[in-house]
Amino acid sequence: MYTKGRPIDPTATYGIRETASLVFGTSSEWFYKNRYMLEDEHGFPRPVKTVGHARYSGHQLLAWIEKQETANAEILANRPRPRRPRKK
Repeated sequence: MYTKGRPIDPTATYGIRETASLVFGTSSEWFYKNRYMLEDEHGFPRPVKTVGHARYSGHQLLAWIEKQETANAEILANRPRPRRPRKK
């Protein structure tokens, strides 16, 4: 699976900078500000290593991305079709 044009290795771990750029295409500052909201409200995986610098598991990131893509596809498939205005 590719995210933002770069692959995520399921056997690797990623730091905050790599996670922010690979998964969200954002800066680490944005990720730091929104990390707890992502974890609590959107089910983003918690770091596997919290001593020192936080590290995120590649396979957990891939699973979360897949879950988000599936949820987004279901939302788009089940939304009502927009009505076209009738011609007079």
